[in-house]
Amino acid sequence: MTPIRLLILPATADQTCRQILFGPEDHVMEDQRLDYGGPWLGDTPAVLAVPGADVLARRLVLPAGSRAQVEAAATMILEEDLASTHETLRVAVGPVEADGARLVVAASANRVQAWMEIARALGAEPAVVIPDYLLLPEPAEDDDAVLALDLGDRIAARGRDIALSAEPDLLPLLLQERDTAALEPGPALLAAFVRAVRSPMLDLKPRPPAEGLNRRAMRLAAALAALALISPLVLDGARAARDDGAARRDEAQALGLARSVLGSGAAIDDPAAQVRARRLELNAGAGFGDSAAGLFAALESVESAKLEALMFDPSGVMRATVSYADYADVERLRGAAATHGLALEEISALDERGVRIGAFVVRPA
Repeated sequence: MTPIRLLILPATADQTCRQILFGPEDHVMEDQRLDYGGPWLGDTPAVLAVPGADVLARRLVLPAGSRAQVEAAATMILEEDLASTHETLRVAVGPVEADGARLVVAASANRVQAWMEIARALGAEPAVVIPDYLLLPEPAEDDDAVLALDLGDRIAARGRDIALSAEPDLLPLLLQERDTAALEPGPALLAAFVRAVRSPMLDLKPRPPAEGLNRRAMRLAAALAALALISPLVLDGARAARDDGAARRDEAQALGLARSVLGSGAAIDDPAAQVRARRLELNAGAGFGDSAAGLFAALESVESAKLEALMFDPSGVMRATVSYADYADVERLRGAAATHGLALEEISALDERGVRIGAFVVRPA
């Protein structure tokens, strides 16, 4: 095997980038910190691991298609879901997993381009771009623990249904007291790095325009995105009225698809409703991370505000208990939250020894 280089970008440009060069036998040839504007690192293929806090991760059930078609379908779904960002997204899709879902990651296209330029300033041309949490190994199907990796300025975490990167003091809130196992420096960590760079699960690097979709492919992608959101039973309703035999086959196919999502042992009563509920469940972790990050930023801007409790449900509603000094702080919180795409509604409040404690419902604005 040829040598390969791993670059782990810091969360901010005032910190150094770690570079690990693996040799043909995957032993470590170099492990060092790089300076911007340094010498060109050569033509060794480079995998760029970027801050996962800026890369949304979700698990989606998507219909089959070419890589470009599936990525386009996922982009349309996420753009509708994240319309408030007003950003062009770069989306990458992982392979189909045992339950029929795929890991989908999305980042601002402008941010991805900026990361590429930073890598070039460090002396490398990235062949692949991945979020830092994909440096962690894929968890086993029956393992509910979350693996965590200390990257110095942040901690990357990955479980069966969650993938994120955050500052150390935020991670417990985002993981909601789930069991966490730290991946310590040593042979196991280096082996995980080797697996991540030799066989990357997905790639956020933009493709050249020549590989883009033409009009026919874009129409097909739109149809694929629609199919991912509509139950086959709904689509086949008219045909079922004309052909009872075809309807039975369609129903069997729908049940088979539902079982591929819900698991072979699941009781199927309402395939469409159960699949939608499962998708909400799978998407909950990433939605919580986005909303929680915006709420924490808003709280930091109001000096007297302090988070007392935080809850999140798969519908996307977050409930927060916040202590603050006076009503003016509520207006400051609302204004700060609005800048992060959130709407705060105080549903109750009480005074306790001169401190107000309010219960808030937090939703995307």
